[in-house]
Order: sequence, then structure tokens, then C-alpha cells
Amino acid sequence: DVIKDHEWFQLLRLGLITPGEVRALQKLSSDEKTIFLVHWCADVACDGHSLAMKVKNAPPNLRQSLLDRLLLIRHSQHQVRDVLGLPVPFQYFHLLNWMIVLNLMLWAYHLGCSHSPIDNLIYIAASLVFMGMMELASAFADPFGNDEVDFPVGAWVTEWLAQCVTLLEYGYPGEADEWAHALAAATELSKDLIDVDIFMDCGFADSPSGHLSNDPRRFSMDWSWNMKPMANAATYSPFSTDRTSD
Repeated sequence: DVIKDHEWFQLLRLGLITPGEVRALQKLSSDEKTIFLVHWCADVACDGHSLAMKVKNAPPNLRQSLLDRLLLIRHSQHQVRDVLGLPVPFQYFHLLNWMIVLNLMLWAYHLGCSHSPIDNLIYIAASLVFMGMMELASAFADPFGNDEVDFPVGAWVTEWLAQCVTLLEYGYPGEADEWAHALAAATELSKDLIDVDIFMDCGFADSPSGHLSNDPRRFSMDWSWNMKPMANAATYSPFSTDRTSD
């Protein structure tokens, strides 16, 4: 099995899977797991869309958009599996190894007959380059392993999980009343903002040369009329686990 026991336990500890789901997936082969999970996601997406249409008046065509993305994932799985299932034939690999060995043997004989010590260094460097390229090509043949040149799949999955948690779990300030209080407290934007440069000291943007460099408004604008004291930083941080409502 591609997934080890300690990895199943990690998923269980994080609450990403239940023991019953683990038992159901462990009975399947690697090929069956991929199609089973995609079909599972499609079933959940259809049921969730049906519920969203009743509760949130979701548009009917949203279901097709969800299924299209699942089909794209399935297509990508097929592409990866086809590439991994069709490696370089062993005859070509064996012929390439024989060519490198024969080439190194001829170089060793020719450079060994030379009286220059530099030729020995050239042979050592050429040998390292040829054998290193051969080893690198062998590692690239399967980029989903634990070699140093393999894809950081674990880091990618961790980043994806962090983004999913951020999008699904945090709330926006003011969403409790559907932004009614925020809209009522909103004021019109001043036309002075048209000529103001922002984010100049944090590196986000570079100011055009000579633009507003001597304009006193750039440093003297008073924003106190639109600011309120921040009693708790967690209130305004969408990534904080300790949030309180406004």
C-alpha cells in the first residue's frame, strides 16, 4: 500500500478521516482508490449542491461547474499514471549504460597514455558528469518518491490543506449581520486619494519617479476620522483561532 500505517494514523489524529473510511479505503487497490475517491467527491458535491439550492438558492448550473473540476482532477490522475506506467524501456536504458561505460573506457585508455597530469583531472571530471547525469535521469524517471530531486508532494498537500482550512473556517468582520452595520458606517471616499501613494515603505510598490515626492498630503493625511481603536488584534485577523465578533 502506498499509504503507510503511520500516515493513516496521522489523518485520523487530524480529524480528516474516520476509522470507517480508513477501513473502506484500505480494502481497495491503488488504482481503485483514485476512481473511488473521485466518485465519492462527485456524490458529495451533488448532494451538497441539492441542499444549497434549497437553503441558499444556489444556481442550478453550479453543479456542472463542480463536476467539471472533478473530471479535470481525474484527467490529471490519468496523465500522471500513464507517464509513470510507461517508463523508458530497459533495452534503451541498458544501451545507454553500455555507451557510457564504453566511452569512459576509451577515454581512460587515451588519457592514460598521456603524460600530462591535467588529463587525469579531465577524466575524473568527465566521469563524474556522465555518471551524475545518468543517476539524475534515473531519479527523474519516478518523481514521486523520497529522493532529493523528487516533487515535494507532502509540502504541496500541507499548503493545500492550510489554504482549505483558511477559506472554510475563518469569518469576515461584519458578516454576522450581512455587512449591514459596515455599510451603514461607510463614508464616501475622498478625491484626495487619487494622488496619494501607498505602500511605499513596505516594498509592495515603487513610486513613479518625481510623482508626489514633495506633496505634503502624502505624509500629512489624517485618517483618525475613519479608524477605531483595535482592542483585540484577533478580532481583525481572519487567520486567528481566537476571534471575537465586532
